[in-house]
Amino acid sequence: MNIKFINECYKYKNFIKKYDKNDVIFYEGEICKYLCIILSGQVSIVSYSFNGKEILFKNLNKNDMFSQTLLFSSSYFYKGNVIAKSDCELLFIDENNLLKVFDNKELLQSFLRKMSDEILIEKEKCRMLSFLNIQDRVLYLLSNHQKITYTSITLLASKLFVSREALSRTLKTMVNNNIIEIKDKCIKLK
Repeated sequence: MNIKFINECYKYKNFIKKYDKNDVIFYEGEICKYLCIILSGQVSIVSYSFNGKEILFKNLNKNDMFSQTLLFSSSYFYKGNVIAKSDCELLFIDENNLLKVFDNKELLQSFLRKMSDEILIEKEKCRMLSFLNIQDRVLYLLSNHQKITYTSITLLASKLFVSREALSRTLKTMVNNNIIEIKDKCIKLK
């Protein structure tokens, strides 16, 4: 979030609290009462599958916010555990005080733009998950970007919601079938 928004929230904050690394800030199912802004440190939002596997929803850093979609929602329960990934400090602001911040139309517009961008990202994730095989996901990315540049195969696999091993096999098959070419960590259609 932009600094102007954070500074305004600071004026109307309910409180600021420090957490140690690995502290659980909120538990899944807990009621959301505040928008939280990370003043320092890192936070992750995670859940767990029925067999105990950790599912990472999001990593957040300094100046990021969370709970913004829950605070004004009719379903205001946390959908995952919010965990301090490092020592951190959070600013808490409730709905009434946040509405005071929104008296400033520029800040309201900035907040709504950020929310809209996040909704678009979530829709993109849903679209990606609608493709049942990895090749279709790669082709979908290429159709939107013409080329895929990646720093690591692990990060690309994460973006496609597949394992690194499965993505590596699929990319190799696509290269062998002359569908794509890979050069210098850049994937292009042939």
